[in-house]
Amino acid sequence: MTNAQVREALKKEIEMPHEELKRAHPTIADLKTEFVSYTEDGVLTLDYPLKPSQRNGYQLLQGGYISAFFDNNYGIFSYIATGGQPMPTVNMTVNFHKSVLEDTQKLRVETHIVSVGKHILSMAGEARNEKGVRIATCQTNMLNVNGVRISI
Repeated sequence: MTNAQVREALKKEIEMPHEELKRAHPTIADLKTEFVSYTEDGVLTLDYPLKPSQRNGYQLLQGGYISAFFDNNYGIFSYIATGGQPMPTVNMTVNFHKSVLEDTQKLRVETHIVSVGKHILSMAGEARNEKGVRIATCQTNMLNVNGVRISI
């Protein structure tokens, strides 16, 4: 798949009609994922509008949601890049840098490939608030079960 084909496929998947999206990708639908861009150098950017139910008693975003946002970026990319082949997560490390305060309405998550081997896809990313402040960073390794060739 060429870079342009990946970009169009990602955009098409995320922007499909809501009822179709709920069936095909329930997590993407539940998180109200918004496609922002997929660049020539392979950076996938998605936005995540925040819901009051995702906040803790201090009105800060609960860290598990930030982890889910990263996992969502990695998952949709690997799904599209492999033509729907299985790509389970081996590990994922999230580092939290700042709290997500009550006035934050949306997080932007950018992810990219670090390396692609025959069996392991390594990716990394950053989450930022609307002011561009880094909230969290993340690294993951995913198992390329069928050894599908991935290119950016």
